[in-house]
Amino acid sequence: MREHKAKLIFSQPGKAPIVVKIDEELVLKRSSETFSVVCEKDINTYDMGIFDSSVSGGKGHARIFWDGGQLYIQDMGSKNGTYIMSEGQKIPLRGWQPKKRHDIFPSEPVPIKRSYDIMLGSLKFHVEVKKKSKSVVEQHIHGDYIREGASKVAIHDSVVQRSNIGADIHVNDDLDALGDKIGQSVGSAVQESVQDTVQDTMHKEAEWLDKRNQHRAKVLRKGQLELKGLTEEMSKSMEKHFNSILKELPYPLNLEKKKLSILMHYGCYKCGAHTGLVKDRKWTKWLHFAIGGAMAGVGIATLNTEMGVKGIKKLYSDFTQSPLERIPKEGFLLTTEERDRMLSQLRDSKVFDHLHYCPACDNWVCDKCFDFDALACKKCS
Repeated sequence: MREHKAKLIFSQPGKAPIVVKIDEELVLKRSSETFSVVCEKDINTYDMGIFDSSVSGGKGHARIFWDGGQLYIQDMGSKNGTYIMSEGQKIPLRGWQPKKRHDIFPSEPVPIKRSYDIMLGSLKFHVEVKKKSKSVVEQHIHGDYIREGASKVAIHDSVVQRSNIGADIHVNDDLDALGDKIGQSVGSAVQESVQDTVQDTMHKEAEWLDKRNQHRAKVLRKGQLELKGLTEEMSKSMEKHFNSILKELPYPLNLEKKKLSILMHYGCYKCGAHTGLVKDRKWTKWLHFAIGGAMAGVGIATLNTEMGVKGIKKLYSDFTQSPLERIPKEGFLLTTEERDRMLSQLRDSKVFDHLHYCPACDNWVCDKCFDFDALACKKCS
């Protein structure tokens, strides 16, 4: 019998912690359907209702499992890694390497000998490992009390009652008779106790899962399911905002860091021809604006697949020397003053001299791709 037990805990401010018992094996990953973190336990999958894009999907981000009496953790070849927190430092699991293209570099199984905080990407969990408390039968009917050749057996009447052993067992019974009685009584008592405990546990777990599923259904019905860190309502609002200003303000094809400034490369959306360059020191606003366009599904994310959110996050970390842990919700929308300032910069940089808007496909194209008679790009004219 295993001497220790373990559970996985996720704590959230102002909310009850999420606790998952680790029986044999637990696989943590991001769901491809709801984009939330799920844990696969035996044949069941539990949606934890946690949304974080740094957790890998597919076959799994990490797994926690028992091998005999030892608990292990292993990264399954995730993109952002799995770490054990020690004295405030993130220690990656041995053997893990960042995923490149379709390559997978799983880590070695690392033993967990005590309770630890672990990080899956930027998401923090707590693994609690405790020693199991012995049952009443194990505490009082033990090999230390019953030994072959012993003349007396130290079993008190109160122990017999607490252990639910038959009333026909007495302290003064001889060793052979007592052994037979204990064998029969303890066997039936343990079997009944185990069955009651299993049934009670299954019943409680079923009730808990039912309540949690009802809560999940209510959340989904109210439209509060977050998609990659942004609510669906905010995503639609952002997309509407970006589409409204696209007619007068083109998106840059790429962003580049230049000391304390940001370089915005503008060009044709059709052929990719370069038409101008804008340099700006208010890089934070541009990065937030670019992230908003990428998350709304327009602009940089669709123009340059190598840039996207990943590239913008790298630019952000290069400027600030700190990772962009959470997509900021401020700074996505432009004020009238900010829009006029950006338009002035584009005119001063002569970007508009060779860049024209096509209302048919909502794209900005160069002179070669634009039909001046139809006032649209040649593909749409």
